[in-house]
Amino acid sequence: MEQLTNELGDFVLPSKLVLNNREFQSGTKIVRKQGCGSIIGTLSEPHRKVLFYLYQNKGQVVSKQILKSVGWAGKAVTSASVLVAIYEIRRILDCRCIQTVSNEGYVMEQRNNPLLISC
Repeated sequence: MEQLTNELGDFVLPSKLVLNNREFQSGTKIVRKQGCGSIIGTLSEPHRKVLFYLYQNKGQVVSKQILKSVGWAGKAVTSASVLVAIYEIRRILDCRCIQTVSNEGYVMEQRNNPLLISC
């Protein structure tokens, strides 16, 4: 597992995450369908970090600034980078589990849903 340390404290990237029958692995940008392994698409490393951070903080509003720090640590990026990341994550997940909280950030819904499983 990759561990990132910054002003947020320790953020540990899990080696694998399964959401909505899609497998995300920290070491590859390829997203596969759970079970059959067919390729659904790709998600860049910064976008995977944003997804994993939102998942680890389910039910909590996470600001764009924090997501910029998580996805692009030490790099100068704009809020547009976060918007693109959220768009791509929603597209790959094909669900409405990430909500926009106006003027605050984003929240991944915390639900007891069999489609949301951590490995």
